[in-house]
Amino acid sequence: MKCKRCGRELKKEWNYCPYCGEKKTLFKFSFNLFGKDVEEEIKEIFDELFPNIRITFKTSEPQKQIQIKKHVPIREVEKVVEPKTNIKRFLGKLEISIELPDVSSVNDIIIRKFSESIEIRAYAGKKMYFKVIPLEEEYNLFKKIFKNGVLKLVLSR
Repeated sequence: MKCKRCGRELKKEWNYCPYCGEKKTLFKFSFNLFGKDVEEEIKEIFDELFPNIRITFKTSEPQKQIQIKKHVPIREVEKVVEPKTNIKRFLGKLEISIELPDVSSVNDIIIRKFSESIEIRAYAGKKMYFKVIPLEEEYNLFKKIFKNGVLKLVLSR
């Protein structure tokens, strides 16, 4: 399977493209709804055709997005590796430990926070460690420590 954004080859177990960060989607439906009765009609059709698929509707308005981008040089990557990860939950916090044995500096690590996940990319020569961790609730990055080849992230609500 190829990434729909950058066209690079993806492994079937990946949910995100490690090269551009695009989320892999199998099906995507979009409706312009004008009333609640239309939502009910569509739900009835989906329930009949796809009884195991739950459908929900979101009302969204265009939002202004402000992006602050730090210049990240493009790196040549020959191998993508998923690092060993340990996640602990306690008192409304998440503690995530990610093993990055060949990474030499915190400057070689890129952390991107999305609304439903956090993405970690770490570079060691021509190897890239890539990990996407889904988040079921809104968490903010509270602390980041990189020591002895282990990245420790603490996220809080």
